[in-house]
Amino acid sequence: MLRISKKFKFDMAHKLEGHRGLCQNIHGHTYEMEVIVEGKIIDTEGSSARGMVMDYGDLKSVVKGFIDDYLDHAVLVSSQADDWKKFLKRNGYKCTIVPFRATAENMCVWCYKELNSMLQKAFEDNSFENNGAFLAGIRIWETPTSMAEYFPNPS
Repeated sequence: MLRISKKFKFDMAHKLEGHRGLCQNIHGHTYEMEVIVEGKIIDTEGSSARGMVMDYGDLKSVVKGFIDDYLDHAVLVSSQADDWKKFLKRNGYKCTIVPFRATAENMCVWCYKELNSMLQKAFEDNSFENNGAFLAGIRIWETPTSMAEYFPNPS
């Protein structure tokens, strides 16, 4: 098996309710997300993706769509933050409501689950050529020096 990865950047705001430090305030980050796909090299004669685990352009189309729809220039809000949710929606802000506290660690697990579902559907629909490829893991940098990663089945 071989691994490939692609990095994406996006800007997003959040706050950590009940946090004892500065992150209790609404603030933003320029996040970087690395998406890691594992699989065998495609060796089908005449295939456009021959010699690849997956075409980087196909991976980009799925991940960029997810980022643009849910994360980029949005506010990530816990479903339990009722007052904040109401304020953001009432004032027309782009917000994504999630069932967890908006930490980088929780974001990693959530992004993995969402992207894994989207990629598996694309593979099953034969939208993208692959040879047993699957989403191996996600890394999210909240700052240039602070990163969380999620690999549900480390190899």
